[in-house]
Amino acid sequence: MWLFGKKKNVPAWASFFNEIEYAAFTSALDSILRDNLNIVYEICDGVAVFAENEYNFENLGLLNLAQLCKKNQSDEYPQIVEGHFKSMIEANRFQKEFEKIEANFDQIKQYIAVRLYDEKYMASVGKLYFIGKEFVGELFAAIVFDLPYTIINIKPEQIKPWNKSINELYGIGLENVRNKYVTSVKAIDHDNDVLYACEAGHLFATNILFDIERHNLLAGKAGSLIAVPNRCIALIYPINDLKVVGMVKSLCLTVPKLYDNNPGALTKEIYWYMSGNFIMLPYESTRKGVSFSPPDEFIQVLNNLEAVK
Repeated sequence: MWLFGKKKNVPAWASFFNEIEYAAFTSALDSILRDNLNIVYEICDGVAVFAENEYNFENLGLLNLAQLCKKNQSDEYPQIVEGHFKSMIEANRFQKEFEKIEANFDQIKQYIAVRLYDEKYMASVGKLYFIGKEFVGELFAAIVFDLPYTIINIKPEQIKPWNKSINELYGIGLENVRNKYVTSVKAIDHDNDVLYACEAGHLFATNILFDIERHNLLAGKAGSLIAVPNRCIALIYPINDLKVVGMVKSLCLTVPKLYDNNPGALTKEIYWYMSGNFIMLPYESTRKGVSFSPPDEFIQVLNNLEAVK
């Protein structure tokens, strides 16, 4: 049922659901949390607020879980929600054991990783609880623990017993991800051109941005266009000629769609990668199309490119 253009029984944070889907989602939550785990909770603006419970659940954002459910049939929601909270329970058990060895760098070194986060997420958690490096635009390269059931940010006070610099930990984290995970690089035909999609089922697909030069196809003679709309995909276009103009327009239209309503949304921003540097390429969707405002150095590069013959 619609009321003044809005879905009457669906809150704004879950507007991607219709009423039947949202009811199925909340029913799945009740079935798993109240009935199976005997946990009292309430939903406040997309956050599950838990009463004291044996699993140490506190406040938990539901947006990513809801978006994951949305991508599936409503009769699958209970299985998805159950798997999510079972993983959380196992993660809590593992973390208790992990805390006993946390100060021993030789034992925890294998779990160090680097992962890209958006600044909005970090602000909601508290940026002071992260270590890492500013990457570009809205993105921050955080040094984290990649544990069997979860990924958690490493706090500044946790690294003191290790006697390691941020740069050392950063290098270890990048290498661990390279050795542990594989991200497929697929060529996609696009209007007689080729765009590369780097996808993975794990949460480190966007780490391909640290390794562009290691892939011969991803960097063109004038660099690459880069977009990371969510945690599971990176779009990379090697710039070799003026076909890049058409690709810029395509990405400006495509990236916001991949960002919206996807679990783990990162950023709508588009970047230009050149010689190890990432530069933001500002754009804005308007009623008339797309307004693109590149920096002068990008325009100079375009002026030196050849038209497609």
